[in-house]
Amino acid sequence: MGSITETPNELTTDLDRATPEFLVRLLRQCDAQIFSGWRQFPGLNDSEIIRVMQKVIFVASELLCSPSSSRIVLTGSGTSGRIAFFTSRAFNEILVQQGKYPCFEYIHAGEDPALFASREAPEDNWQLAQRRFSEILSGADQVLLVGVTCGLSAPFVAGQIDLALKHPDRVKAALVGFNPVERARNTHIEGWNKTVLDVVKEMERHPDTCFIVNPVIGPEPLTGSTRMKGGSATKIILEIIFERAFARVACCERDNKARKAKKRFSLLPSSRRGSKKDMGTRYDRDGMPLSPTQQQSPPSPPNAGHILHSSDSPQGTEEEDLQKNHSSLHSDDHRHDHHHYHHQTHSHGCDKEEKEEE
Repeated sequence: MGSITETPNELTTDLDRATPEFLVRLLRQCDAQIFSGWRQFPGLNDSEIIRVMQKVIFVASELLCSPSSSRIVLTGSGTSGRIAFFTSRAFNEILVQQGKYPCFEYIHAGEDPALFASREAPEDNWQLAQRRFSEILSGADQVLLVGVTCGLSAPFVAGQIDLALKHPDRVKAALVGFNPVERARNTHIEGWNKTVLDVVKEMERHPDTCFIVNPVIGPEPLTGSTRMKGGSATKIILEIIFERAFARVACCERDNKARKAKKRFSLLPSSRRGSKKDMGTRYDRDGMPLSPTQQQSPPSPPNAGHILHSSDSPQGTEEEDLQKNHSSLHSDDHRHDHHHYHHQTHSHGCDKEEKEEE
């Protein structure tokens, strides 16, 4: 079986004869396969792909909680390596802005010169790939390796994953590609007794430490040009995984901060906690007491900031509410009239007493 990513796409067989408008529509239909999948295969929107991504998100968030002793390594060759470079730099900038250690690393086949000009020879050098990954592995306690190879075909990526499989206690590996597992490259690699398919099959036998994210997005609009749909899908997957991981870390840090604040409050002497009169003290969502000015302001109603539609309530509620409001207004008017009458009676009584005194 051949690689799906290298076959012609039936949607664009007449691409060279299409008008400009028709050409754009064809490209749009091809891009839609990223999410819907190709033929009977799962796409990016399918639950089985989302579940695997959720596992990678969990692992990444755990490492982001202690970035100084962890590394997240993105690796690939060609376009995949360039996206790994840009992604690692982007998320390192976020970590630096947060005052944390930039724990993202990238490994590109052909090193930095290959970011600007294609260098195909190193893409098959699995030994160089393992040496580069070993250097990073030696300086970290825990590592997440994310290898990107659109056709599940790059020995440069497979070599690093093979090394990761030898350190299951320290390394978790994720493979991003766009072929079914059985269509991974199964040809002999010079100087190695394994194929890419062997490594991918080995990953399947370790579902707790290895994750394969492989939505089958179909052939490229231009046959074999994986910098098109393959590049777009790679960027989408990596950004979803790490943005969600950052969000999960932020939620955990907020919850920890709230727990610590409540614990500090519980450890205070009773004399400093306040009397029963202070039991109504209000706190913000991080568990910290509000300022005196905020304490005095009335709390926001439960539905503040939300638009409520009559369709959200049971039938007849709107009419009942109007009746209740009308009764409330009527009783308020009655209390007001009674108060006004009592005030007038009291005033007339005072005038009468004054006249009798005169």
